[in-house]
Amino acid sequence: MAELLLDKAFLAELHKLEPPIRQKVIELPGKFEQAHHTGVHLEKLNGSADDRVRTVRVDQSWRGVVVRLGGGRFALLRVMPHDDANAWAMKQRFGVNPATGIIEITDVPTIAEQVEKVTAQEQPGQSSAFENVADKDFRQVGVDEEFIPLLRKLTDEADVLAISSLLPKAQGDAVLMLADGSSPDEVWAELAQDYLI
Repeated sequence: MAELLLDKAFLAELHKLEPPIRQKVIELPGKFEQAHHTGVHLEKLNGSADDRVRTVRVDQSWRGVVVRLGGGRFALLRVMPHDDANAWAMKQRFGVNPATGIIEITDVPTIAEQVEKVTAQEQPGQSSAFENVADKDFRQVGVDEEFIPLLRKLTDEADVLAISSLLPKAQGDAVLMLADGSSPDEVWAELAQDYLI
């Protein structure tokens, strides 16, 4: 039997949906359990950044974006108009941060594109904003390995701030603290206080 869980971040945004859509979302887990392949029209998106992503029908015009967790469990992450849901789901990568244990949603293409945009304007020979931060320090505080080379291209505080806002929240906070000179232990203590139970 399939089970649909509601992501904590999504629950915080649920009140923003119009009442009729909100009611259908509240009823969705029950319908999902009964028949996730028939009654709710679970669809895989070909060519998505993460092959675990699916969309599920909320009504004729709205779809939920879900990620397959394994063992017949799915997490509902967003509810949006049909085309917006498909476009958003295609670009996201979903996972659990191995350092923090936090579920993260990452738009990798947008982050890489933004880094290229801000670094194209920088003067050659400028030092990295992270020249005193080792790769292991990034990993220790949960920064995705894929982002480390991108972050090393950043040279000023404004660029670090712009890029950190695109990262999953805990990673963005870690990047800002490292850029400000905090040690990995100091960053970890702050993350544990803000994000971990």
